[in-house]
Amino acid sequence: MSKDWTPVELEAASQIMKASGNMSYEEFCEALDNGYFANVGKSADREEACAEEQS
Repeated sequence: MSKDWTPVELEAASQIMKASGNMSYEEFCEALDNGYFANVGKSADREEACAEEQS
């Protein structure tokens, strides 16, 4: 979304996003702030814990 959008345009787009089953703009921003989209790649510790669970 463009930083040049007016608040009215942004709200309209947010409502359309929500109505189509996606996060609203506000929900998306909150998810970003809460680390929802954080990169959770495999780490050595996680791989080790998974291997222990499987055995």
